[in-house]
Amino acid sequence: MTFEKKYFPITCEVGFLEADFDSVISMFKEWQEKICKSDQITFIVEELKSQFPNSLERLLPLTSLEGRRFVFIQTNSKWVAFFENGYPYPEIDSVVGYLASKLKCRTIRAGWSENQFKKSENIGSLGATIFTLYTPEVIDVDNCKRSIQLINEGSSWRFYEYGEKLSFEKSVNYRKKKKEDRFNRQILASYLSSFGLDFFDENFYSGKLILIQKVGGELPSSKIYNLSEAQASLEFTPNWS
Repeated sequence: MTFEKKYFPITCEVGFLEADFDSVISMFKEWQEKICKSDQITFIVEELKSQFPNSLERLLPLTSLEGRRFVFIQTNSKWVAFFENGYPYPEIDSVVGYLASKLKCRTIRAGWSENQFKKSENIGSLGATIFTLYTPEVIDVDNCKRSIQLINEGSSWRFYEYGEKLSFEKSVNYRKKKKEDRFNRQILASYLSSFGLDFFDENFYSGKLILIQKVGGELPSSKIYNLSEAQASLEFTPNWS
Protein backbone atom coordinates (compact mmCIF):
# COMPACT_ATOMS: atom_id res chain seq x y z
CA MET A 1 0.00 0.00 0.00
CA THR A 2 1.38 3.41 -0.96
CA PHE A 3 1.91 5.96 1.81
CA GLU A 4 -0.57 8.43 0.33
CA LYS A 5 -3.33 5.81 0.62
CA LYS A 6 -2.29 4.51 4.04
CA TYR A 7 -2.25 7.97 5.62
CA PHE A 8 -5.19 9.55 3.77
CA PRO A 9 -6.49 12.23 4.37
CA ILE A 10 -3.23 13.62 5.84
CA THR A 11 -1.45 12.98 2.55
CA CYS A 12 -4.16 14.11 0.14
CA GLU A 13 -2.46 17.52 0.06
CA VAL A 14 1.16 18.53 0.59
CA GLY A 15 2.76 21.94 0.69
CA PHE A 16 6.22 22.52 -0.81
CA LEU A 17 8.34 25.57 -0.01
CA GLU A 18 11.50 26.47 -1.92
CA ALA A 19 13.31 27.97 1.05
CA ASP A 20 15.85 27.32 3.80
CA PHE A 21 14.51 24.74 6.26
CA ASP A 22 15.24 26.68 9.45
CA SER A 23 13.80 29.86 7.94
CA VAL A 24 10.55 28.05 7.15
CA ILE A 25 10.24 26.76 10.73
CA SER A 26 11.02 30.15 12.24
CA MET A 27 8.63 32.10 10.00
CA PHE A 28 5.76 29.64 10.45
CA LYS A 29 6.08 29.68 14.24
CA GLU A 30 6.32 33.47 14.32
CA TRP A 31 3.22 33.76 12.14
CA GLN A 32 1.18 31.34 14.24
CA GLU A 33 2.17 33.04 17.49
CA LYS A 34 1.09 36.37 16.04
CA ILE A 35 -2.29 34.94 15.03
CA CYS A 36 -2.85 33.21 18.38
CA LYS A 37 -2.04 35.94 20.86
CA SER A 38 -3.02 34.29 24.12
CA ASP A 39 -1.37 33.25 27.36
CA GLN A 40 -3.25 29.97 27.05
CA ILE A 41 -1.66 28.99 23.70
CA THR A 42 1.93 27.87 23.16
CA PHE A 43 3.75 26.26 20.25
CA ILE A 44 6.10 23.38 20.94
CA VAL A 45 8.84 22.57 18.42
CA GLU A 46 10.19 19.02 18.40
CA GLU A 47 12.65 17.26 16.11
CA LEU A 48 11.28 13.85 15.16
CA LYS A 49 13.48 10.76 15.17
CA SER A 50 11.03 8.51 13.31
CA GLN A 51 11.40 8.28 9.57
CA PHE A 52 8.88 9.20 6.91
CA PRO A 53 6.12 8.11 6.45
CA ASN A 54 5.80 6.72 10.00
CA SER A 55 6.49 10.23 11.28
CA LEU A 56 3.08 11.30 9.96
CA GLU A 57 1.50 9.38 12.83
CA ARG A 58 2.64 12.22 15.08
CA LEU A 59 -0.01 14.37 13.40
CA LEU A 60 -2.75 12.26 14.96
CA PRO A 61 -5.40 12.77 16.07
CA LEU A 62 -6.87 14.86 13.28
CA THR A 63 -8.84 17.91 14.41
CA SER A 64 -11.82 19.61 12.81
CA LEU A 65 -12.08 23.38 12.35
CA GLU A 66 -8.31 23.96 12.61
CA GLY A 67 -4.99 22.20 12.25
CA ARG A 68 -3.05 21.87 15.52
CA ARG A 69 -0.06 19.76 14.51
CA PHE A 70 2.29 20.54 11.65
CA VAL A 71 5.18 18.52 10.23
CA PHE A 72 7.96 20.01 8.13
CA ILE A 73 10.37 17.75 6.24
CA GLN A 74 13.60 18.56 4.46
CA THR A 75 13.32 16.66 1.19
CA ASN A 76 16.27 15.49 -0.88
CA SER A 77 15.89 18.65 -2.95
CA LYS A 78 15.88 22.39 -2.25
CA TRP A 79 12.22 22.16 -1.20
CA VAL A 80 10.68 21.74 2.27
CA ALA A 81 7.53 19.60 2.53
CA PHE A 82 4.65 20.55 4.83
CA PHE A 83 1.85 18.37 6.24
CA GLU A 84 -0.83 19.23 8.82
CA ASN A 85 -3.63 17.49 10.71
CA GLY A 86 -6.81 19.34 9.77
CA TYR A 87 -10.03 17.35 9.26
CA PRO A 88 -11.69 16.55 6.91
CA TYR A 89 -8.80 17.73 4.75
CA PRO A 90 -5.55 19.55 5.53
CA GLU A 91 -5.46 23.33 5.07
CA ILE A 92 -2.39 23.71 2.88
CA ASP A 93 -3.40 26.54 0.55
CA SER A 94 -3.43 29.44 3.01
CA VAL A 95 -0.11 28.39 4.56
CA VAL A 96 1.91 28.12 1.35
CA GLY A 97 0.27 31.21 -0.10
CA TYR A 98 1.20 33.31 2.92
CA LEU A 99 4.71 31.92 3.38
CA ALA A 100 5.58 32.50 -0.29
CA SER A 101 5.21 36.25 0.28
CA LYS A 102 6.94 36.29 3.66
CA LEU A 103 9.88 34.06 2.73
CA LYS A 104 10.20 35.53 -0.78
CA CYS A 105 10.12 32.11 -2.39
CA ARG A 106 8.04 29.89 -4.62
CA THR A 107 5.61 27.52 -2.93
CA ILE A 108 3.34 24.79 -4.25
CA ARG A 109 0.11 23.19 -3.11
CA ALA A 110 -0.04 19.66 -4.50
CA GLY A 111 -2.98 17.34 -3.99
CA TRP A 112 -4.17 13.96 -5.13
CA SER A 113 -6.99 11.80 -3.81
CA GLU A 114 -7.97 8.50 -5.37
CA ASN A 115 -11.49 8.61 -6.73
CA GLN A 116 -13.52 5.86 -5.07
CA PHE A 117 -16.91 7.44 -5.67
CA LYS A 118 -19.63 5.26 -7.20
CA LYS A 119 -22.21 7.65 -8.59
CA SER A 120 -24.87 4.96 -9.06
CA GLU A 121 -24.71 4.13 -5.35
CA ASN A 122 -23.73 7.61 -4.12
CA ILE A 123 -20.96 6.16 -1.94
CA GLY A 124 -17.19 6.37 -1.82
CA SER A 125 -14.53 9.03 -1.38
CA LEU A 126 -14.42 11.81 -3.95
CA GLY A 127 -11.28 12.14 -6.04
CA ALA A 128 -9.25 15.28 -6.74
CA THR A 129 -6.01 16.40 -8.39
CA ILE A 130 -4.63 19.83 -7.50
CA PHE A 131 -1.63 21.94 -8.48
CA THR A 132 -1.18 25.55 -7.37
CA LEU A 133 1.98 27.62 -7.70
CA TYR A 134 2.59 30.70 -5.57
CA THR A 135 5.31 33.33 -5.99
CA PRO A 136 6.43 36.23 -3.75
CA GLU A 137 4.92 38.80 -6.12
CA VAL A 138 1.25 39.75 -6.22
CA ILE A 139 -0.38 38.83 -9.53
CA ASP A 140 -3.76 40.47 -10.07
CA VAL A 141 -5.32 40.18 -6.58
CA ASP A 142 -2.99 37.68 -4.87
CA ASN A 143 0.28 35.81 -5.39
CA CYS A 144 -1.16 32.74 -7.12
CA LYS A 145 0.66 32.39 -10.43
CA ARG A 146 -0.96 29.20 -11.70
CA SER A 147 -3.64 26.78 -10.50
CA ILE A 148 -5.05 23.63 -12.10
CA GLN A 149 -7.70 21.57 -10.34
CA LEU A 150 -9.85 18.58 -11.17
CA ILE A 151 -12.39 17.79 -8.46
CA ASN A 152 -15.18 15.24 -8.27
CA GLU A 153 -18.13 17.10 -6.79
CA GLY A 154 -20.37 14.03 -6.68
CA SER A 155 -22.83 15.02 -9.39
CA SER A 156 -20.01 15.75 -11.86
CA TRP A 157 -16.31 16.48 -12.30
CA ARG A 158 -15.18 20.11 -12.26
CA PHE A 159 -12.04 21.14 -14.15
CA TYR A 160 -10.60 24.55 -13.30
CA GLU A 161 -7.51 26.46 -14.37
CA TYR A 162 -6.25 29.92 -13.52
CA GLY A 163 -3.25 31.97 -14.58
CA GLU A 164 -0.75 31.81 -17.40
CA LYS A 165 0.23 28.34 -18.57
CA LEU A 166 3.69 27.12 -17.58
CA SER A 167 6.17 25.99 -20.23
CA PHE A 168 6.04 22.29 -19.33
CA GLU A 169 2.26 21.93 -19.33
CA LYS A 170 0.60 19.48 -21.71
CA SER A 171 -2.47 21.60 -22.32
CA VAL A 172 -3.79 19.20 -24.97
CA ASN A 173 -5.01 17.12 -22.02
CA TYR A 174 -7.29 19.94 -20.88
CA ARG A 175 -9.42 19.50 -24.00
CA LYS A 176 -10.17 15.82 -23.48
CA LYS A 177 -13.85 14.97 -23.62
CA LYS A 178 -13.87 13.11 -20.30
CA LYS A 179 -13.07 15.66 -17.63
CA GLU A 180 -11.53 13.05 -15.31
CA ASP A 181 -8.79 12.46 -17.92
CA ARG A 182 -7.75 16.10 -18.14
CA PHE A 183 -5.60 16.17 -14.99
CA ASN A 184 -4.61 13.01 -13.14
CA ARG A 185 -1.95 11.50 -10.88
CA GLN A 186 0.52 10.93 -13.71
CA ILE A 187 0.16 14.45 -15.12
CA LEU A 188 0.53 15.98 -11.64
CA ALA A 189 3.68 13.92 -11.00
CA SER A 190 5.11 15.08 -14.32
CA TYR A 191 4.43 18.75 -13.54
CA LEU A 192 5.96 18.47 -10.08
CA SER A 193 9.08 16.80 -11.51
CA SER A 194 9.72 20.01 -13.45
CA PHE A 195 10.40 21.62 -10.05
CA GLY A 196 12.51 18.72 -8.79
CA LEU A 197 9.65 17.36 -6.68
CA ASP A 198 8.62 13.71 -6.31
CA PHE A 199 5.36 13.80 -4.36
CA PHE A 200 4.65 10.06 -4.61
CA ASP A 201 8.08 8.65 -3.66
CA GLU A 202 8.44 8.24 0.11
CA ASN A 203 12.24 8.22 -0.26
CA PHE A 204 11.99 11.84 -1.40
CA TYR A 205 11.12 12.87 2.18
CA SER A 206 14.47 11.80 3.61
CA GLY A 207 15.78 14.74 5.63
CA LYS A 208 15.23 16.44 8.96
CA LEU A 209 11.71 16.38 10.40
CA ILE A 210 10.20 18.97 12.71
CA LEU A 211 6.85 18.80 14.48
CA ILE A 212 5.21 22.02 15.64
CA GLN A 213 2.31 21.48 18.00
CA LYS A 214 -0.25 24.04 19.11
CA VAL A 215 -1.06 23.52 22.78
CA GLY A 216 -4.04 25.11 24.51
CA GLY A 217 -6.89 27.23 23.19
CA GLU A 218 -8.88 24.34 21.71
CA LEU A 219 -12.06 25.39 19.95
CA PRO A 220 -15.10 24.15 21.95
CA SER A 221 -16.86 22.62 18.94
CA SER A 222 -13.76 21.00 17.48
CA LYS A 223 -13.76 17.20 17.20
CA ILE A 224 -10.88 14.74 17.00
CA TYR A 225 -10.53 11.67 14.78
CA ASN A 226 -8.08 8.82 14.62
CA LEU A 227 -7.02 7.75 11.13
CA SER A 228 -9.51 4.91 10.71
CA GLU A 229 -12.38 7.12 11.92
CA ALA A 230 -11.44 9.86 9.46
CA GLN A 231 -11.17 7.42 6.57
CA ALA A 232 -14.49 5.80 7.42
CA SER A 233 -16.31 9.13 7.67
CA LEU A 234 -14.93 10.13 4.25
CA GLU A 235 -15.83 6.68 2.85
CA PHE A 236 -12.20 6.05 1.91
CA THR A 237 -10.82 2.50 1.66
CA PRO A 238 -6.98 2.40 1.82
CA ASN A 239 -6.68 -0.91 -0.06
CA TRP A 240 -9.39 -0.07 -2.60
CA SER A 241 -8.66 -1.06 -6.20
